Amino acid sequence: RPGKNTVKVLEPAIFVYNKPCGIVTALSDANSSCVGSTKPISDYVNQYPGLHIVGRLDEHSCGLLLLTNDGHVTKMLKDPKQKITRRYKCVVMGIVTDEKKLRLQIEDGIETRHGTYHGKLISAREEVGDIEFEHRSCIKTGNICIRNDGPCHAENDDAQHIQFIANLNGDQSFGLSEVSIEITEGKMREVRRILAHCGHPVLNLRREAYGVFELGSVKAGDIRAATRAEMKWIISERKY
Repeated sequence: RPGKNTVKVLEPAIFVYNKPCGIVTALSDANSSCVGSTKPISDYVNQYPGLHIVGRLDEHSCGLLLLTNDGHVTKMLKDPKQKITRRYKCVVMGIVTDEKKLRLQIEDGIETRHGTYHGKLISAREEVGDIEFEHRSCIKTGNICIRNDGPCHAENDDAQHIQFIANLNGDQSFGLSEVSIEITEGKMREVRRILAHCGHPVLNLRREAYGVFELGSVKAGDIRAATRAEMKWIISERKY
């Protein structure tokens, strides 16, 4: 009779995890190439068997990571055709003096040796006072990973980073800005490369949102289950 062989589709399990800076985004730390003591993410989420990570954040980035046991959800969230936004808050070198110019530059597309990147600048402001800078603790312990994310000819990018690190606890004052940016593709080091090519190398990167999922008040190293509203959105988007 009708409905006799109906299969009930179970809701996926989805969690929002606030990855601390210095933690490897992998279920094993075997592929970590950075200096210093790190822990694999499995140390924090192994109490939830069957979960896997949606995308990644590099070791020296922090913030929102999604974990799920549903491959369909992962595929949908990572598919660039879905244009699901990821929002980041970054501390960058240099003062952003012309926010409108930076916004247009990012929206028009940044040509790099790795490809063309597009994004949307949400806000930019000069940082004053005690900034939120999670990567500071990694730098203090020598757990740093310097990469040149700028143009090929920008040979001084690494030198600028090293100079900043050397003076981080000194008296020298550095111009810093806080930049919020959205992207929809999630390519490797995309945000860092966009901002470096705009003349603002990233010193601290935190992902604050992925689609409807918000980091909110989740503390570093903590994890929460998806809310009803978030699950409703996921169920409506995953097309079985």
